[in-house]
Amino acid sequence: MNLNNLGMATVADEKLGDYTETLMNYEVKDATGGSLTGSIDPSKYVSVDPPGKAPWSVAMGLPNANGQGISNGASVSGLTQADSVVSCLVLWPQGPNQNKLFVDERD
Repeated sequence: MNLNNLGMATVADEKLGDYTETLMNYEVKDATGGSLTGSIDPSKYVSVDPPGKAPWSVAMGLPNANGQGISNGASVSGLTQADSVVSCLVLWPQGPNQNKLFVDERD
């Protein structure tokens, strides 16, 4: 499974701006509770062997305050292919709105 760190950016007037490369954390879980965690360097990807058996879920996002978990993250579940590609881009709208997170997964 390939996990892609696409960084974070702001969105204003339907345009991407203020792009920042940043560290992201991930967690891959199987249906029985087995898990694999780690970090992805800015603008990089990691290849991991998912634990246990499908279906898997993947959570990705910014490290929390202690650097270990995920803060402001997104997740996808129901992955059945061990060679899936999962990408995460954290988008912050300019203004008083809450952050928007998107995970793109393609089998």
